[in-house]
Amino acid sequence: MRRALVVALLLGACALAGTARADGDPASDYLYTLKVFLPFDVKVPKARQRELVSLVEATNRSGYAIRVAVIGSSYDLGSVTSLWRQPRTYARFLGAELQFLYAKRLLIVMPNGFGIYWKGHAVDREYALLSKVPIGQGRRRPRRRRAGRGDEARSRLWSQGDEAGGCGGAAFRWP
Repeated sequence: MRRALVVALLLGACALAGTARADGDPASDYLYTLKVFLPFDVKVPKARQRELVSLVEATNRSGYAIRVAVIGSSYDLGSVTSLWRQPRTYARFLGAELQFLYAKRLLIVMPNGFGIYWKGHAVDREYALLSKVPIGQGRRRPRRRRAGRGDEARSRLWSQGDEAGGCGGAAFRWP
């Protein structure tokens, strides 16, 4: 009996392992175990990465559970590129994907706005607060290669961070 149970559990685990990453949404894979997802093709300075991760960790330690996904381009959405520049819709989508392992607050940051999701809770208050936080474009880096499809949009997102090393008060300065 015990042997049959172990075999059944192993078969179930093998079946799930094959589909675990089949959704094609990178942030969901990262946020199962980490608290922050950062974009792949937008160069975020290491100091800014550490600053954001530290802030999110401290926020969680204080009792305010939250995970954050910074989405820099449609590439960061994997196979759900149709949700690019739709942070609220993507927040609901990603929250639904994570709900079995993580069902607390989820914040999405895209160049055009924020999305927040918390299963079973109204998030109107959070959206009211986020509506007061402007997203700055930062400074453009000079192009180093010939412009191709999508490069103009990506170059608008690039930033070297602000000289003060922070987010500049209430503003979120895009990486």
